[in-house]
Amino acid sequence: MNQRAKRRLALLVCLIVIGMLLVIAAKFLSDWNKQRRVKESRAQGMTAYEKGDHAGALNPLSFALANERNGFELALAFAETRLRNTNGNGRRLFAAKNPHQFALSPDPDIARIKRLDALIEKGTADEE
Repeated sequence: MNQRAKRRLALLVCLIVIGMLLVIAAKFLSDWNKQRRVKESRAQGMTAYEKGDHAGALNPLSFALANERNGFELALAFAETRLRNTNGNGRRLFAAKNPHQFALSPDPDIARIKRLDALIEKGTADEE
């Protein structure tokens, strides 16, 4: 192998290594940014939910729940928020049912679960 071929091979290897490092860095930054956005959405959604702003809590809670599947409080808050956002055709009841069923795992907050279950069965979210 002559000197010119060695330089080209070294340049190719360097470009491949740099490309791989850029891909790894982009993946790391993407994951970090997604975690940050999930935390912010969760905090924003739970704050709006606790204030009773169910319309303002729906999108942030939806995004947080889609990316953080194991949060009991998050699932229950989303189900209650979705239940209280009316759209006139009753689809909110079905949309609230899945997160509510997920939240039926063993937890000490049984009264809250039963209240939400009763609201779904009754088909209204006007009660507090």
